[in-house]
Amino acid sequence: MAETRQVVLDGASWQSRDDVYQAIEIAIGPSYFGRNLDALWDILRTPEDSVLKPPYALLVRGAGSAGAEARQTIADIAAVFAEARASGQDVDLTILD
Repeated sequence: MAETRQVVLDGASWQSRDDVYQAIEIAIGPSYFGRNLDALWDILRTPEDSVLKPPYALLVRGAGSAGAEARQTIADIAAVFAEARASGQDVDLTILD
């Protein structure tokens, strides 16, 4: 079994939805990532084209300091990660304030 890689993202400076998606895109790819929840779902369910392959865990630090739009986007993305994990994908997202 492969070791779970942990990627730490600093969300303290995120203000917008685009800030969050840009960080996710850089962390897991691919370069053509659509920056929306449907695109994220596709990448989590079929990670063959992703830069970062499962198993992995993203850790978002400083989320409490992010702007309101970014905080809502983080919450939305966390729900997609939870759904992917529940369907058997070895991915995780942890949010720390």
